Amino acid sequence: MSPASRSDSAIGSSGLRLKMLMRRWHLDHEIAAGRDCNETAELALRARQLGELRTRRKVSRSLRDLVDYVDHTGSRCSAPPSVAQPMASRFGRAAVLELADRLETARSVAPRGVALAITLLNDGHSPLYDPRAGRSVTEAAREATELLRADGGAAQAAVATSTATNSTYAATIA
Repeated sequence: MSPASRSDSAIGSSGLRLKMLMRRWHLDHEIAAGRDCNETAELALRARQLGELRTRRKVSRSLRDLVDYVDHTGSRCSAPPSVAQPMASRFGRAAVLELADRLETARSVAPRGVALAITLLNDGHSPLYDPRAGRSVTEAAREATELLRADGGAAQAAVATSTATNSTYAATIA
């Protein structure tokens, strides 16, 4: 029996949940990089959490908060210029809002797209924070939006034909 096919009671055990909570950031990066969510019980549990509407609404709200932050602070931001200025100048407002909308309105989503949205928000190497990320916020947000499609195969095929800069970013989050 594979680890991911264990009963829901085993996957939902408090010990596994605690272990998964401690490793959430790492698991999100693994899922974002395309690791099979059925390889381990931890990945399977995190994938289910990423697909829950509550989680998706939280990520969507964070994306909208980011847009509001950039819209309202711009160059008057109290964050260090190395963070605020590049973020504001490269910010893909429309693509980020499209991602936020899709997270909230889709009936079902592929966990990889949600994980990519989370890493866009939380990873210091994402295009939001790192001008050397090799691609724009717009490209990263569009990839996450595309990979939200629950029929991950078609979405992955579309992403596989994208530019080499996309694979550079995926390598930085792995």
